[in-house]
Amino acid sequence: MKIDTEDIWKQFEERGWAEVRRRYCYLTIEKRPQYCDRGRYIVKCTVTGKPHEMKVDGADMFPHYYFGFEAMISELEHWFEARGQ
Repeated sequence: MKIDTEDIWKQFEERGWAEVRRRYCYLTIEKRPQYCDRGRYIVKCTVTGKPHEMKVDGADMFPHYYFGFEAMISELEHWFEARGQ
């Protein structure tokens, strides 16, 4: 499922961070200062389903850091697809 990038930018403007919800989890996306050397965006994951419905562990390596917005959206869409979200 595609992520609505216009909605992401709207949320950034309204509250300074964005949230993308799916069946068993949601991701929060925050902008980071330009001087940050790990990335311009940080993505955190929260599982909302039962443990057997979706598991996120250390191998998923959250939080994720991204320098490019388009690369971040592409990776997150692939991650959701791989997880059946």
